[in-house]
Amino acid sequence: MEKDYSKIANEEKCKEFSKIVIDAYKYYVKLCKKYDRIVGEESVRGIMENEFQDFICGKVCRGDKSLIFKKSIENDPERKIYRGIASISIDNYLQILKSKNSSVYRMGAYGEGLYFSADKTFATRYSDSFGGMVFATMGDDCKITNPGNLVDERYEFNKFYMQSPQYKKLPREIRDWCRKNIIYNNRNNTFYAGFLGYDAIRIEHVYCIFNLDKIVIEDKKLKTNIEVKETKKNIFAKVFGK
Repeated sequence: MEKDYSKIANEEKCKEFSKIVIDAYKYYVKLCKKYDRIVGEESVRGIMENEFQDFICGKVCRGDKSLIFKKSIENDPERKIYRGIASISIDNYLQILKSKNSSVYRMGAYGEGLYFSADKTFATRYSDSFGGMVFATMGDDCKITNPGNLVDERYEFNKFYMQSPQYKKLPREIRDWCRKNIIYNNRNNTFYAGFLGYDAIRIEHVYCIFNLDKIVIEDKKLKTNIEVKETKKNIFAKVFGK
């Protein structure tokens, strides 16, 4: 049976997308000025690419706007996930995570986000004697897609959008820029997943999670469970970004 794409390819989604495109183009112009690049001749690559990804993902994803930590997640074994940590202690890593010192939208093979695995042995490969394992569990309401489904939904939306009045109303230079830097940019998996309503991308046992309010992270040193909402920045930003 043919899949119904009407919920993702409709007039309201096109209006939302056009607004994002206009805002993204304005931000791109600012980045060109910041890095002394030529507007229109430079694609969003190189030194300004990460900042651009932060911007567009932030338009459609919640990122780390709300983080939940519990002393124990042993009651949720079926939805448990693992993240191996190297070169930094787990205590310091959790402190950095709570302080929200770096963008969640970090480059990865399948999208911009934090990577976990349902396979503890696999996650262990990414840890070392200085670090260890971060334990988390996914909420029942975590909406997950896979690369194949995302490709299909992205294709159907783009096809609908490029035929829409909203797209045709854009200035020509913005339409050209949009096709090159958003619609046909293969790095935009997380942006499209967030725009289409997902919280994570799953590839077999590996999860790229970009809405961290959909997971609970274990911190055995907690006295009481906490929820972190305030955004803070400090000197550990570069550490978390590695």
